[in-house]
Amino acid sequence: MFFEQQLNQASVMKLQKLFLILTFAVALSCFAFVAYVSSRGHGSGASRHRTNAKPMRYKLGAIASAKNISIKKQVHKLIGKLKDIRERIPSKFIKSKKANRKDAVPRPPEIVNVLQTHKKTQASSLTRTNPRGRSNDVRNAKNTILNLKSARNSPNIYSPYANELSRFDPVKEASKVSIPSKLTALNIPNRLEETKGFSTVHIGEMHNTNLETSVILSSPDRDDTRRVINPHGYKLLMDEPQACYDATGTPKEVFLLVFIATIHAHTEQRQAIRETWGSPREVMGKKIVTLFLLAQNQYVNLQQQVEEESNKHHDILQEDFQDTYKNLTLKTIMAMKWASTHCPHASYVMKTDDDSYVSYDNLVKHLTRSPSINYAVGRLFPSAAPFRNPSNKWYVSKETYPRDIYPPFLAGTGYVLSTDVAGKVFQMSLRTKYIHLEDIFVALCLESLHIIPVKGEEFHNFYIEYSRSRYCNLITSHQISPLQMRRIWSSHPDQGPC
Repeated sequence: MFFEQQLNQASVMKLQKLFLILTFAVALSCFAFVAYVSSRGHGSGASRHRTNAKPMRYKLGAIASAKNISIKKQVHKLIGKLKDIRERIPSKFIKSKKANRKDAVPRPPEIVNVLQTHKKTQASSLTRTNPRGRSNDVRNAKNTILNLKSARNSPNIYSPYANELSRFDPVKEASKVSIPSKLTALNIPNRLEETKGFSTVHIGEMHNTNLETSVILSSPDRDDTRRVINPHGYKLLMDEPQACYDATGTPKEVFLLVFIATIHAHTEQRQAIRETWGSPREVMGKKIVTLFLLAQNQYVNLQQQVEEESNKHHDILQEDFQDTYKNLTLKTIMAMKWASTHCPHASYVMKTDDDSYVSYDNLVKHLTRSPSINYAVGRLFPSAAPFRNPSNKWYVSKETYPRDIYPPFLAGTGYVLSTDVAGKVFQMSLRTKYIHLEDIFVALCLESLHIIPVKGEEFHNFYIEYSRSRYCNLITSHQISPLQMRRIWSSHPDQGPC
């Protein structure tokens, strides 16, 4: 089987030539042997009489055993080699005398099915006007891919049609099919919209039974394509699509887009932020947009309160995944996705928590003298090790993260990315194994993007007690209660410049 699979057309032709040469050699040896026997039979009359008295097989055997043992061995050796070569040549490579050159190697049924399905797929219309037609197109593409997959893995595939089969690429064929908005005909969840606007989506591979999809994401700044292993197919339940645009639909010159991770029950924290450090809409002539990140909650009354809050303040984004600690990474991915699709013209994107205090004044000062692309800054941890104790809040198993040291990461309590990095992080998140520690997950994305995070001296991931000198250059402080936010906000501006 291995020999047959490795066989190519050139080797087959060589074996056929060798077969003919050995056949000629055997025939020549046999002719010489018969001639020798005949010459022995033309001696005296007595010998001629004795020879004719016995059957020919006894005569040949006796003569060969007596005089020509070496010739007999040579003949048998040649015949053995001939049989060995004949067995090595698959029967499908042996030309029939009546068959022409094209019919000498019959096409396997797998190839025939692929070619027929491909012709049908090309003949079908690939328009977006008919939902039924789109479903048929996707179904035809699926059948083509499945036939190609089975054909390529079939042991009947051999060299004469390897080139013919290689011309059909499943990804290229599937990319010709228009993807419908609802893939109900194939029972495929509609989770392909996350790449809209900055990447190309193809149906990469469809399995035979459950028809799962493996999406291929084409990055605009990368030549290679990699499989999506962590699709973010969640939908926005609450959105603020005009947050970065004016009433006429013109993009605002947003300098800083701030996302604050929160939960339904933290109404007081959100209100304190709106009244204190999150209230400025412009600092030093730079526009700032502040939004809260929420997920889905099982309590109807809390959801209603949040909806009323959103209708009043228009600063809440919510997606339909469950709001749990293990899903904090999903909130960050949600933020990066929204920034890259709804506010790509912003200069910087910040992610922080609702128990943090952020000085917009100091942050804007810092960013005005910072790089505008490939930039990530915050509280840097250059070589932290994973917690392996299951009782620890930040426990990560060896299976989830096998390495002994995390890549350099920025504390999730407050970090800033240039907007181009935010978009790249979202794209990379789709191809990165999920870890519930969102700051570690972002670090893994940055590592894959070859972006080195920068240490921000004034970013703090712990509580800093307020004093004028301490908060003069401070950018972030953590574990701040709503009451402390109001005290800091009311005290700091009254003390004048630093």
